[in-house]
Amino acid sequence: MLHSLYIHIEEDQTEASVEAIKGALFQLPHVTNVEMRLDLPHEVLVEFEPHYGVPMNILTVLGKCGLRPDVMSA
Repeated sequence: MLHSLYIHIEEDQTEASVEAIKGALFQLPHVTNVEMRLDLPHEVLVEFEPHYGVPMNILTVLGKCGLRPDVMSA
């Protein structure tokens, strides 16, 4: 069973920043999928295997990317 976080970010994205953010999130253990598209630049969906601390790690990575994430649903 996978878990997911649907996250809203305020900042606009470029193709390069989307790829960098996706790459950073995929570096996290237990992250299985990251959905981010230029036509929906403020929405991020991250799927992950259940494991302690993964949601906070996701938010930490987004913060280190210069983003201000807001969890819409978990």
